[in-house]
Amino acid sequence: TLPSEVSYDLTIVGSDGLPVPNARLEIVEKSPLHINNAQQNTAVLGALSRREVTTDQNGSYSFTESVDSRFEVQVKVDGYAPKRYRLRKPGAKLIQLVKNARILGTVWGPGDEPVAGVEVQLWDSSSRSNRIAVTNEDGFYRFESVTPSCATLRINDPRFHREVEHRIRMEGRTDYQQDFFLSRGAPLTVKVLGLRGQPAAGAWVTLVELDSGLTCGRLQADNDGEVFFSCLEEKSTYLVQASEGGAICRSLVPRGPEGSVDHVQIQLRLAVPLRGIVRAANSDGAGVPIAGAMVILESELTADTLSRHQVVVTTDEEGRFTAEGLDPALNYTAFLYHQAYALGVTEGIVPAVAPEPEAVDVEPESQEVREFVLHPPSRFDGVALGRDGKPVTRASITLMNTALSPAAIGATLSVRPDQTGRYSFTNLAPGTYSLSITDLRTGDTLDGIRVDVDSGQVHAPGFVQGALDKPLIVDLSSQ
Repeated sequence: TLPSEVSYDLTIVGSDGLPVPNARLEIVEKSPLHINNAQQNTAVLGALSRREVTTDQNGSYSFTESVDSRFEVQVKVDGYAPKRYRLRKPGAKLIQLVKNARILGTVWGPGDEPVAGVEVQLWDSSSRSNRIAVTNEDGFYRFESVTPSCATLRINDPRFHREVEHRIRMEGRTDYQQDFFLSRGAPLTVKVLGLRGQPAAGAWVTLVELDSGLTCGRLQADNDGEVFFSCLEEKSTYLVQASEGGAICRSLVPRGPEGSVDHVQIQLRLAVPLRGIVRAANSDGAGVPIAGAMVILESELTADTLSRHQVVVTTDEEGRFTAEGLDPALNYTAFLYHQAYALGVTEGIVPAVAPEPEAVDVEPESQEVREFVLHPPSRFDGVALGRDGKPVTRASITLMNTALSPAAIGATLSVRPDQTGRYSFTNLAPGTYSLSITDLRTGDTLDGIRVDVDSGQVHAPGFVQGALDKPLIVDLSSQ
């Protein structure tokens, strides 16, 4: 029988090894589930809860939580670099802080001229945080309060040749200088027309490289409805997305020796909303409204876009939500999540029909409120064993809902085992799933294990049948 609760005992010390009293801690409860789509882009569910606490005079803080919970703690102390720490397992944790450092430099353009207004992004691998500094008229930028460890600097500017990246190691230094030298890429002019064919002055245009998913730039159209990019790569395909108020458009732009494009014209169409309400299931069907449920609407892949459109909203106190900006030319899948209920996935949602451009002030035809129902959660527990009979602690474990198309968001769930090889899939809806486990040490794979989940119980033919407090033992030596 596994314990229902575990304890975490944190101790914060400074660079001198002495305890840090009254250190500010933000403890974030994270969802252990990862939601995958067909492109294997992983959307990690956000924070379930946050709380701010301080350490005692001995630099310590302790708390007890459910065994299924996952936590992350961020430490903030004046004079020290911010520290973010994942609590991978319960017990005693010693977190040592380091003194602040800074990174500075100059951004140079063609002709060795300094470039103003460039956004320099800093990814701090220690605190796992992303920050931005903008160059001044001399092309100078600076980051303060940086953790002196490994950091990544990036520049992604629509005026220059794609993304430039530098990975640097501070190696204990308190100051580090990194300059950038930028060059021009291939040009592209985008002209945006409004709903009635007029130039869409002020429309925002975003350019995305499809192969990498990199956002190359976001610019606002001038009075002629035009924007100019000079950051394109040859032999790449780009997605142009434009929006103005409630109007949107998405179009592909190929680049290469055959069929290169340096000018494209697109016309906006009216975006539409989806209004819905999320309720809890009961014996008679839908029951009480659910507040605080996360709703993700993700479009299907199409030949015209080759990219998904996603809108994320949260239900209000009455369980209602409005998802704005949906493309009437696309079909969507709704993924619903609330920590107290089973995951919900509804495919084939078609947004309301948009009115013709001559009637842009008219509300879309279909404004009914769509109802979504979430069921009580089930769970599935297991233990992964390797050929040697020992727990597999480095494994990729996925559970796919066979009733959904593989490309649908929420169709595939992923978790990692703990130090004992145990893993859990929580918030499962009743249905039939396919379980796959890969030992990342050896490459051994166990595929296609059928798992039937129904009303809080797990049925896994050939392994374990019955109540949830019995773990599933998976022996990878059978493969």
